[in-house]
Amino acid sequence: GSYQSAAGETACMECAAGSYCEEGSSAERPCAAGSFGNASGLGGQHECHACPAGSFCFAGATAATECSAGTFAANASSQLCAACAEGTYQDQFGQPSCLPCKVGHFCPEGSSVPIPAACDPGTFNPLEDQKNSGSCKPCPRKATGPSAAESAERCVCEEEHFKIQRSPFVLVEIVDQSDTSNIVPITISWECVPCLDGVECAEGTYTETLNLTAGRWRTNATSMVIEYCVPATNCLGGTNTVWSSLSSASPTS
Repeated sequence: GSYQSAAGETACMECAAGSYCEEGSSAERPCAAGSFGNASGLGGQHECHACPAGSFCFAGATAATECSAGTFAANASSQLCAACAEGTYQDQFGQPSCLPCKVGHFCPEGSSVPIPAACDPGTFNPLEDQKNSGSCKPCPRKATGPSAAESAERCVCEEEHFKIQRSPFVLVEIVDQSDTSNIVPITISWECVPCLDGVECAEGTYTETLNLTAGRWRTNATSMVIEYCVPATNCLGGTNTVWSSLSSASPTS
């Protein structure tokens, strides 16, 4: 735990922290990379401590250094931290592994956060572990959606269109960037169709929320048959499915 570099001295000097001195040492020797010495007077490499997982140590370190966000060290005695691989991220310091990239996002190598802007409005990505925006696929025809959408069900019909149910069909097949042998079919059971005469369709309208103009009516919330009222004042419009009782006349009489 001590050394003496000069001849003719009557005493030895204590080895500093981060180093060790075997018996008869004329110089300090640094604790090896991947280890640290947090006390002075160490007598050998065996008294240096292994850096724990999630940290790294250069030669001569007096303490372990935590891996920064976007990196990790899976094992003890690491000399350096490794960057998170494509399709993963790590937003914390001192971690032994990285996390799968979230759906609706992508993660380049070394990501400290998933990037939500990857999937632009009008596109979606239902898969984890994706590396770039190539996994973002367009919403169905005449539909749009928020950024970072995680499924086609987040897509809504554009203005002047509304959503109706239909038999299931495969919208698109996505090649999983984390395993290119895995091709994922995306099946939906709806589509966007043009708004009906006598109806106003804002973005996000579906059959049950059709907004009828004044003087029009329909028999129930799933009907796409829009009737005229005679007189027109009998029917209030909007999302109502019954006619007004302002007169005793029937809606179409």
